[in-house]
Amino acid sequence: GAPEGPDPALLEALAARLGGASRERLNWLRVTNGDEVTLLAVDDVLCFQADRKYTSAVTASGEHLLRQSISELEARLDPDRFWRIHRSTIVAVGAIESARRDLRGRYRVRVRGLRDELPVSAAHAHLFRGA
Repeated sequence: GAPEGPDPALLEALAARLGGASRERLNWLRVTNGDEVTLLAVDDVLCFQADRKYTSAVTASGEHLLRQSISELEARLDPDRFWRIHRSTIVAVGAIESARRDLRGRYRVRVRGLRDELPVSAAHAHLFRGA
């Protein structure tokens, strides 16, 4: 009457399903500029900033307009590499130089290659609090 170990077929199916989800992560962005479409590597993006229904992908070389909402992008980005820090901003974790609190206790993030600091909303401040 002792229960048997996990079903190997079930474990294999679950592993395949989980592996498939990671393969669906976004690696390339299609950027339209007039009649020209170029591919932009997600690895080159420092942050994404939303303005209404459009989103800008900010790289060291400039801004690239995307026709996707920031929520659509967030769903396809690797959450270990990209953090949503504000309703209108997703930042590449590897590009974060520092995070500091201002006099009101709100966090601001300095991103390598960007002149201005990015605000962190209260809902996402937990990402930067010390352990």
